[in-house]
Amino acid sequence: MAGEQHESTASQPTRGVWLDWKTIAASAAALAIAFALIFIAWMVLRPLAVLLMSIVLAETLSPLANRFQRYMRRSLAVLATYLSVVLAMILLALTIVPAVLTEMGDLAEEIPDAQEQVTDWIDEQGWVSSDQISEYLEGQMDEGGQLAGIPLAIASGLVELALAVFLSIYWLIGKPGARSLFMSMVPPARREEAEDVAAEVGSTIGGYIRGVVISGAILAVIAFIGLTVIGVDFALPLAMFMFFGELIPVLGPLIALIPALIVAAFDGFNTVLMVLGLYLLLQLLESSVVYPQVMKRQASIPPIVVIFALLAGGSVGGLIGALVAIPLAGAIRVLILRLIVPRVQDRLGDNQPARKPST
Repeated sequence: MAGEQHESTASQPTRGVWLDWKTIAASAAALAIAFALIFIAWMVLRPLAVLLMSIVLAETLSPLANRFQRYMRRSLAVLATYLSVVLAMILLALTIVPAVLTEMGDLAEEIPDAQEQVTDWIDEQGWVSSDQISEYLEGQMDEGGQLAGIPLAIASGLVELALAVFLSIYWLIGKPGARSLFMSMVPPARREEAEDVAAEVGSTIGGYIRGVVISGAILAVIAFIGLTVIGVDFALPLAMFMFFGELIPVLGPLIALIPALIVAAFDGFNTVLMVLGLYLLLQLLESSVVYPQVMKRQASIPPIVVIFALLAGGSVGGLIGALVAIPLAGAIRVLILRLIVPRVQDRLGDNQPARKPST
């Protein structure tokens, strides 16, 4: 029986697969549309990053603008917010920048002596001659003219930063009207929930940047005091490295440690150990005390989300993309926990509401 069925099946002619012109045209159109969308996304990627950066900046300053709004109109409150930030930056520059520039000038004067010491040490080790290192570095700098594009990149970054600042001003001024318009399209039964979710998303976006800046400032002050007590030269510039290093997740503190160890190496091995111990203590203090306490009042984003957003944003938009991607990833997390998870649980028969993410 099975043999007869096999023979009948084998005796049937093989039916070819033919694609008519409609299928081919539809496939070609789908591919063309896909490539067009990818091209458009690539073209608007940089402007989109500037827009997202402006939103993050606006949400960072939103609490201050809301405080000013208690005493004046919204537009004047936003203007007062940015004037306050500019005045604070000018005051900080007049207070710290002269001292930093003085110490950086002293450091620049010591660079030739330090370079000579490093060169002598390399020659003594015999691994490679200092002349070979110099030739290699000169060859790397000559290849492709990598340094030629640095001024253009800096100018482009400043223009994008200025655009982000102006867009953030418009975002803050128009935020109440846009929120009212959005809430008018939400069913009345859902408006209270939508208000809570929108407020939590805004708090997460701006709260992360506020929390990082506050944590960086606290650790920079502690680092300056510790380096001064140890007796390390250029304590103020090294503390500023610590502050800016805190703005870069994961790798920032390690990057800030490197110049501190280099400067401490000229004072001896014991100084290197003390500086290393100080920075390890700072990291312990950050992870167990400063960061949890600050972020508890600002925005809580899990480390796994921070690392993923850092990698994804950095691969797309470099350092700015990484910094912008982290608060946006936190906002997406809030939307998932507040909107998607409860509905999935309801479909699965679990009527317990999703736990509200801590902020």
